[in-house]
Amino acid sequence: MSLRSIRPARVPVFQFLRATHRQQHVRHFFSNPLGESTPQILEASKTLPYASIDLYNMVADVESYPSFVPYCTKVEVTQWSKKDEHYNRSWPQEVKLSVGFGSGASETFVSRLYCIPPVPEKGRAGVGIVEAISGDVSGPSVNEKHIEHHKTSKQGLSTTDAARSSSPLKLLRTQWHISAFPFKPQPGEGSESAPETHERSDVSLKIEYQFNNKMYEIMSQAVSGSVAGKMMNAFERRAQELLGKK
Repeated sequence: MSLRSIRPARVPVFQFLRATHRQQHVRHFFSNPLGESTPQILEASKTLPYASIDLYNMVADVESYPSFVPYCTKVEVTQWSKKDEHYNRSWPQEVKLSVGFGSGASETFVSRLYCIPPVPEKGRAGVGIVEAISGDVSGPSVNEKHIEHHKTSKQGLSTTDAARSSSPLKLLRTQWHISAFPFKPQPGEGSESAPETHERSDVSLKIEYQFNNKMYEIMSQAVSGSVAGKMMNAFERRAQELLGKK
């Protein structure tokens, strides 16, 4: 899903940073701070030497975020999904998340989660998605046939209109996308007689957000360019801690 400025004459400034030695790609899209408020998009991607299901479980374990995700200070799961068909387990469906930016500045908001675990299904083998949305977002961007376990009698977020209006964020959509692929080293990288096939996964992160307060938007542009990269690097360090360095 993409959101575009209602003023087509204004073209966002595009910046692309590529760190080949870390296999990381980061893209930043910023609006003109003197113009109308527009959604901002931050993206980062990386290839990691781990199975997609292991990386997916790390992303879906939102309660552990305060221990490794930058700026995240507290996460409380307020609602769980029904059990999914493949793994027969529930996934976090609604969370209350607090973020801090130093100097005592902090915000708490509620997000709706949509967790799609990687399953051996045609067209989706080895692909996992975790999407979180908050604020003025019409709904998930993921295919609804994959989130039947998230469909309950309770519709929408539990936040009140007053709580939403008091938040500095007008909208926030975060999506983790994990795709698995087998990797076989070239002779010389492993056993020359029979190189071992390893699992690797492409991990991508996309953050789309827009502030209610114009001042927040202007201030954020000084630091937001590094947010996606910091989150991806923190995620890699977490994977090394839990799954071992490879």
